[in-house]
Amino acid sequence: MSRVAKRYAKALFELATENGLEQVALDMRTIQDVFSAHPELGKVMSNPLYSSVQKERILFDLFEHRVCNLVLRFISLVAQKRRLAEMSRILLAFNTFLMKHQNQVSGELVSVVPFTDAQIGQLKASVEKLTGKNLILNQVVNPSIIGGFIIRIDDLVVDSSIRTQLEKIRHRMAIG
Repeated sequence: MSRVAKRYAKALFELATENGLEQVALDMRTIQDVFSAHPELGKVMSNPLYSSVQKERILFDLFEHRVCNLVLRFISLVAQKRRLAEMSRILLAFNTFLMKHQNQVSGELVSVVPFTDAQIGQLKASVEKLTGKNLILNQVVNPSIIGGFIIRIDDLVVDSSIRTQLEKIRHRMAIG
């Protein structure tokens, strides 16, 4: 995440805490969803062939009746400062500030088969006890890990997959 994105996201977050964080968070999520559903939008925002005025007009046409006035003014500021190429990263940085404010942490659970609700509950309870934060967990099924699971939470990675264990054994056997 770039320093520019963090700076803009922090400024918006601070304004939002004074002027309705819940609404701004919903609006930023709406924008994030549109950027995720239409990756070409991010490419347009990064394309120097489009002027900042054209880019701003595109975003205003998309979001004028979907987001609050504060977010529209924020988009306008980002456009005036010629930082719309950073918009995707600004959205991610804003979400990071929001999650920190809400005492949340996001994580990813990778396994061969989906975990049951009870297993997820136990895992979440352990992680929440360890981190002191509420865990928002995204579950991914990936048969290539053979068995076990991998959990990623911020910079922490716990890899107890069979694939990794086999690679470690193979590496030890190759060494000596």
